Amino acid sequence: MVTRTRRPPGGGRDLLDVDGAAIRQLRNLVGLGREALAEQAGIASRTLSRLELGETKKATPAVAQALADALGRQPVLVAVVQPAPPDQELVGRLRDMGAEGAGPITAAWRLIVRDAA
Repeated sequence: MVTRTRRPPGGGRDLLDVDGAAIRQLRNLVGLGREALAEQAGIASRTLSRLELGETKKATPAVAQALADALGRQPVLVAVVQPAPPDQELVGRLRDMGAEGAGPITAAWRLIVRDAA
């Protein structure tokens, strides 16, 4: 289950609680810089920075999905679901973060969105 927070009336969007530390950890594990991930996700680098640093703990579903898509396309994360992953230690760390048993994009979503099922 994804935790959604409503903005005050007139705010217009549902927001998701995201785990900025998990985003940063996953980004580092797959070897991407902040600018590179922001570019691949099609979001502002400042948005990613604010999420990672905990300055904001909420993101629109579109931003969370863009990050999950960008992270989920990375070869290291894809390796979590492959039969013979290249780096067992790294794969073990990703599994410890909760990425096991899901496709790479779903795994990235589970890692960065709090309370995602």
